[in-house]
Amino acid sequence: MEVGVLEYDANRLKDPYLEPYFSPVKAKILERWTRLVAAVDPDVEMGFHLYYGDVRHMHFIEPEDLGLLVDLANSIIRDIPRIHPIWYFHMPVPKDRTDEQYFKPLQDLKLDGTKLLLGLFMLVTSRARRRGLRQHRRRMRSGLGWLQNAVLGGHLLRKWTASSTS
Repeated sequence: MEVGVLEYDANRLKDPYLEPYFSPVKAKILERWTRLVAAVDPDVEMGFHLYYGDVRHMHFIEPEDLGLLVDLANSIIRDIPRIHPIWYFHMPVPKDRTDEQYFKPLQDLKLDGTKLLLGLFMLVTSRARRRGLRQHRRRMRSGLGWLQNAVLGGHLLRKWTASSTS
């Protein structure tokens, strides 16, 4: 729900159920998460599933790109005291997004040893989508290189590339 509240605050989503009752929105979300993180045993590795909701197996709003989530992840790494190791951030990839514009904000992601897990499962439903991802992966390797820590995404892309070329 936090992502929905941030989208509401950015004037992209006007669902009255997601209208924030607090301000400044991102700072108050980080304050809440700081309290939640502090309540968990310090030996526990944390993961942040940055989520666009699930209404009948669809996001309540499709992200324009990964910019809002990259900003949120960078804020978590920068502003929440590192009581726990942060093992991962999960970010969604809508099923119709294989374009470079969607992934470009990842250039600004400062993972600091944290892994990035991309939600790509919906993308494997057609050969055209797999081909688009392979082309995007080649572009990333040819100079951008900002998705090298995408453990799940890289594993699945390698798997799809191998299975579709054999």
